[in-house]
Amino acid sequence: MGYSSFSFLYPGNYLISKNRKYRFTYQTDGILTVRYLRDSIVWQNKQKPPSGFPGIFVVQTDHNVVAYDSKKVSYWTSGTGEKTFFPGWGYNIVMEDDGRLILYNLDKQIVKILTDM
Repeated sequence: MGYSSFSFLYPGNYLISKNRKYRFTYQTDGILTVRYLRDSIVWQNKQKPPSGFPGIFVVQTDHNVVAYDSKKVSYWTSGTGEKTFFPGWGYNIVMEDDGRLILYNLDKQIVKILTDM
């Protein structure tokens, strides 16, 4: 399993793979990025929060991974579930050494692999 896990991520926070080659960042402008070796962008969403201010990145109990702006309006989703604001406890997302994001349940069983970000 990867280096970091979370249910909530705030602007400026990041996940990093155990081998430190990949970093998933929820930037302060609300853009999500995956970088390789801190320089090369492997993936990036182009959507910014409609309100202009990011709020929170949430792993929900319905397996959906959603970025919300400060007004709780979703502006990016992994597409694994519904876009309701239902913060989840019980699921974690980790960054693997190959750059994949993997959603785990409390028993450390894989629920979803986010490879096509």
